[in-house]
Amino acid sequence: MGNQRRININPNWESQKEYIREQLSSPEGQAIFAKRKLEDEPAFGNLKANLRFRRLSVRGLRQVNNELGIILMAANMNKLAKMMANLTHIFGWIEKLSRIFQRKWKMRLSLFIGGTY
Repeated sequence: MGNQRRININPNWESQKEYIREQLSSPEGQAIFAKRKLEDEPAFGNLKANLRFRRLSVRGLRQVNNELGIILMAANMNKLAKMMANLTHIFGWIEKLSRIFQRKWKMRLSLFIGGTY
């Protein structure tokens, strides 16, 4: 007959799963779950995938706080570096646009006044 298996069903666990299913099927629950996908999950996914952070290497509340602080600081520094790169890119475009507008306005003023600058 081979290896016989036994299936145990935990009624407490099943009732909790049913309760969560009901909560998630309501419009309010779906709205909350949709916000979670936008706010929380990408940050932890980034920690796991890009920073390769899967588990803590220390024990004890103080050491865990220190290690998590270092990891979150690294993630924030990464965000800050990306923001600074975008700002320099944006400021570069603003500078180019201001030069273009200055040239156009100088030409228009010179045509209007009748002189050259």
